[in-house]
Amino acid sequence: MLFNLVRIVLLLIISVLVVLKIKKTNIVPKKTVSVFIIVLCLGLIAVSGMFPVENSFINFKSPESVFNYTNFGKINDVLYGEESCAVIYSSKNSTNGYYIMPKAEKGYKIPSCVSAKRISHKFDKSGNFDVYKVLGTNDYYVIGTVLSNSDRQNIADNNNNPVKNIVTEMGNTKTKTVFIYSYVKNFANEYYFTINGKKTIVI
Repeated sequence: MLFNLVRIVLLLIISVLVVLKIKKTNIVPKKTVSVFIIVLCLGLIAVSGMFPVENSFINFKSPESVFNYTNFGKINDVLYGEESCAVIYSSKNSTNGYYIMPKAEKGYKIPSCVSAKRISHKFDKSGNFDVYKVLGTNDYYVIGTVLSNSDRQNIADNNNNPVKNIVTEMGNTKTKTVFIYSYVKNFANEYYFTINGKKTIVI
């Protein structure tokens, strides 16, 4: 992906410049130079991954363009919030995932490590549910996974709004994995799904 390629190129350039600069001083031993360069590169990789420098000068036109720049996978859907969005995707092994990103005035930005915070995690016999809040907004996203034996999935939230989901067959069994995803504005104290007639508390 371009996200990693850009960082590799930048790090190579920086490493060469650092080596040339240090060699000109002719003060530091070679082993110390090598260790310093390795530590510097690892630090820059970590920081540039957590706080993408591209956000300072690039506005992506669509959520899909941000995802394709930073990730691998097949985009299945996009949830649009007021000040953010979430790309729902699947990987080669059919694992479903999500990628939450902020909006900008003229497009979309690559999310940093603090763009979205998980404010709730619930795991019990009903399923696995996480709630994320996008920094500086009232946008929330609910991501869940449940198991079901129903042929059709009828899922709604506590406001009786239909909730999107992706169903994955589990081999030759009747059991299915249901990946649930929903955008919520101004998250309430209690939020729940009704899954095939059964009330399931999310938070």
